[in-house]
Amino acid sequence: MRLQRTVTAGVPLHRAFAYLTDFTTTTDWDPGTVSTVLLAGDGGVGTTYRNTSRFLGRTTELTYVVEELVPDERIRLRGENATVVSVDTMA
Repeated sequence: MRLQRTVTAGVPLHRAFAYLTDFTTTTDWDPGTVSTVLLAGDGGVGTTYRNTSRFLGRTTELTYVVEELVPDERIRLRGENATVVSVDTMA
């Protein structure tokens, strides 16, 4: 599955990018997210998060790792658990 959205924000690019790349803010902008916790790292490549989401009445946890970070341009995270792999890129 591929989902693509364009969002316009009334703030400078660096502020919007900093907000979205702090993956602990997902509870603010991802309706399925119950919580996201920083496990290790400083937000750069290798940083890990535990994301708990609820879909269709089921709760699932994924461990996300930042795989790529180009400041003010792009971040790619890979989320995994025993049954799901999700690659999320925000640009």
